[in-house]
Amino acid sequence: TLHQEAIERLRLERELELAAAVQRELLPTELAELDGYDLAARNQPSRRVGGDVFDVIPVEDGLFLMLGDVAGKGVPAALMAASVQSAVRVLLLSQLPLGELAQLLHAHLIRTTPANKFATVFLAYLHRDGTLEYLSAGHNPVVLTAPGAATELLGATGPPLGLLPVARYG
Repeated sequence: TLHQEAIERLRLERELELAAAVQRELLPTELAELDGYDLAARNQPSRRVGGDVFDVIPVEDGLFLMLGDVAGKGVPAALMAASVQSAVRVLLLSQLPLGELAQLLHAHLIRTTPANKFATVFLAYLHRDGTLEYLSAGHNPVVLTAPGAATELLGATGPPLGLLPVARYG
């Protein structure tokens, strides 16, 4: 029995390591650049894998930025985070306004996840002219700072995705 348990533990360890490697591969290894801005990002899960995700994607007029956090820890949260990130990348191909993108993500999570699972996300378009257009679906405040300017907290503009059956994002 002890031998079988040890074998099972090793199998689970290998699977967790593989899941961690897959999650690392989904995150950008290099961030897209935009003149006049310094971007940096790092993801350090509290366990081997987790529900935090970020992305920086070049778009026609600048960059699309995403921060996300899925409720929960471990493999279930990591799988849901991968689903959110993939859905965002597909939806972004249509160059949707942030409100529509969030509504579609919300509908996706309502349809595909258990009732007790949800995600907070910060979605933004950083335009070449310096305009930041953002939407925060229940995400912790994002700190906006610039040299010589006051620091500003960008708070939630709507509820978390997948939490309430009926939600509006604008």
